[in-house]
Amino acid sequence: LESETMQQRQKDREEALQRDLELAGNAVIDAQRAHSVARTFLGEAQERGIKLETRVQELEQQHLAAVQREIDARNDVSDTAKEQLTKLLNALEDTRAKVSTMEHEMQMAKREILQLRAELDEAQTRCAQLQQERERADE
Repeated sequence: LESETMQQRQKDREEALQRDLELAGNAVIDAQRAHSVARTFLGEAQERGIKLETRVQELEQQHLAAVQREIDARNDVSDTAKEQLTKLLNALEDTRAKVSTMEHEMQMAKREILQLRAELDEAQTRCAQLQQERERADE
């Protein structure tokens, strides 16, 4: 009877260990999926950041051109030049507003990239932990 009880306990322990191994395996798979999704989001966020940075550079070039036109227009004192100057100043203000908006969007994209990197690091750490647990359980 005692031998049967010990055998049953051993069998129960083996079954519990098997269930734990299956759960650990599923957790590893889930972590790997989360890692893959995080990498995808990170790539997309980096692409958006690059596009935003390019757009900011374009707007800065437009801004510089507008400033140059403003300087040129100030050298001409005719009424036509004054009208053009007003238009250029308005365009300059519009460009500055666009640059400000794009810089804000770029900052948001950078924050999102940092957040995704943190999540990716977290997923990698968890995946490594689960892998170690699985290896220990396999031993």
